[in-house]
Amino acid sequence: MMTIRDAAQALGTTERGVRLRLDALRPEIASMLRRGRNGSVILTDPAWALLRRMEDVREANALTINLAGEMVRRELAERVSGGGQATPTHGNGGEAAALRELVETLRTENERLTRENERLWELVNERVPALPSGRPWWRRLLG
Repeated sequence: MMTIRDAAQALGTTERGVRLRLDALRPEIASMLRRGRNGSVILTDPAWALLRRMEDVREANALTINLAGEMVRRELAERVSGGGQATPTHGNGGEAAALRELVETLRTENERLTRENERLWELVNERVPALPSGRPWWRRLLG
């Protein structure tokens, strides 16, 4: 068992960084944490293993903390739903499927943001009159 300070030193990050990583793994990791003196958080061995796995996934795939946490939570759910059978965590098939799902999620989010951006520009151009030259007001900001 280790404290957040110990985990921060082991991972080479700050205590805040460890807390952000723990938040990305909630609620799965919540039952693996204990309280120590003065309310300090103590990581049990399973919690440390899960945190270490998330950090390995994050570094290997250059992901954000939240995306790496989501991938590890998904792996954990697959293991539990598979009747307790451990699935390979670094097999090419599972990793490729997870990456395909991640790409599809990002593509959907990108399309949504593009539509929102277009809608906002339409609103701006409707509500703000053009300059006497006929150019949109914001064109002069571009240089």
